[in-house]
Amino acid sequence: MKNYTYKDGLKVLNYIGINSLTDYEIFLIHKKWIITCRFFDNDLINILESLYVGTLPPHSYPKNYKEIMNEREKEFSEKVKKLKGKNLEKILKL
Repeated sequence: MKNYTYKDGLKVLNYIGINSLTDYEIFLIHKKWIITCRFFDNDLINILESLYVGTLPPHSYPKNYKEIMNEREKEFSEKVKKLKGKNLEKILKL
């Protein structure tokens, strides 16, 4: 099994259409990557979902954090469907 890096994760997020991350969000993904990889046994999609939905800051949205997490979870689930049946490593040259 490949040991994924945060750069691999950013490639996947970009591929599925989540490509407007701020520099701070990219920094957080980088900072939390190794711990999250260990928790999810290097499962790339679960790592990304955890980081995107639960770790990245809610910025200054006029909603509460739980609502933002729910919105991000729904968005991630919809976008990740784009990967179904595809060889992600081949597409992204991971």
